[in-house]
Amino acid sequence: MGDLGVLKHKSKEIHVLVIGAGPWREHTRNPANMIASALPTQLKQSASSDIDINIHAAPRPWTVSYSWVKENIPPMLFPQEPSPAVSSPEATSANGNHTPGSAERKPNYDIVLFLGMAAGRNYYTLEVQGHRDGYKFLDVDGNLPADADFWARAGAPEVLHTSFDTETLHRLWRDKVPADIDVRPSDNAGYYLCDYIYYTGLFEYWRQGGKDIEKTRPCMFLHVPGEAEADDIARGVTAAEGLIRAMASCWTDEQYK
Repeated sequence: MGDLGVLKHKSKEIHVLVIGAGPWREHTRNPANMIASALPTQLKQSASSDIDINIHAAPRPWTVSYSWVKENIPPMLFPQEPSPAVSSPEATSANGNHTPGSAERKPNYDIVLFLGMAAGRNYYTLEVQGHRDGYKFLDVDGNLPADADFWARAGAPEVLHTSFDTETLHRLWRDKVPADIDVRPSDNAGYYLCDYIYYTGLFEYWRQGGKDIEKTRPCMFLHVPGEAEADDIARGVTAAEGLIRAMASCWTDEQYK
């Protein structure tokens, strides 16, 4: 896996953070993390493209825990304000173009992709939105979200959508994977940790964007089937690579048009 150190942008390259879910219930080998870990560190957007896609797999899976998500995901996505004692020229954000503590905090990565498992499915889904409320199922620690109305008090909407045009994204994804890999959009991430981590990521973009509902949120959640044999993981890697290429196409259409 790649580390999450300081990154520098070249003229046309994209940095993508990928993080898969860890063990959950009887699924001690979660295919979401196995797929994330097996991704290459670099892809080409297409055979003829001059744009490099740099994939940064998180060094550890995300824990199926509300408190873990709330504590760990925000600093992965955006540089946090340092205390005066630790502020230094080296304290740059992951994309290398911003120093924490300045007025505007740019995201650490250009695109964020969360992966989670949907047991019992044989298809892959891109989730188009996350939900603020309705989390009634206990996590792996036996807990519900603490301070459950935090997002509501902050004024966040009940539903936050990714800023990707999901119809276009799904079409591009469909074109970039073999025909026997079933890929679908979904508007219900499940009201559990997959939904919770997705909304957490979307909320951070919403908050950093000055609470502007139209601000860019290049964040996506991919649900993968629950099987974890070698062929399943290879198939999942192909599906994830196709989605990453599709997201990169959408992203570059905005950045370089």
